[in-house]
Amino acid sequence: MEKSWVQKSPTEENVLNIIVSAAHAIKEALNGQPDAKGAITVKTRAEDDWCEIRIQDTGTGIPEKIRPLSFDCLWSPLRKSG
Repeated sequence: MEKSWVQKSPTEENVLNIIVSAAHAIKEALNGQPDAKGAITVKTRAEDDWCEIRIQDTGTGIPEKIRPLSFDCLWSPLRKSG
């Protein structure tokens, strides 16, 4: 994972957006199964002046073609274009 400096507020918004997207992906993966459950795991680690945030879920995954966009704070898979 590449290290980068981040500002607190945009980072909080990005993490929240990723978690919301994960929840939608889990719902899609469960395909209406009433007793099925998904999981979102958030792990953090601090090292010197750096913080690492890892988010994992049991959803459908991010399609390969849009993965580079997932770190653009102005992009959302839930936002409709047009």
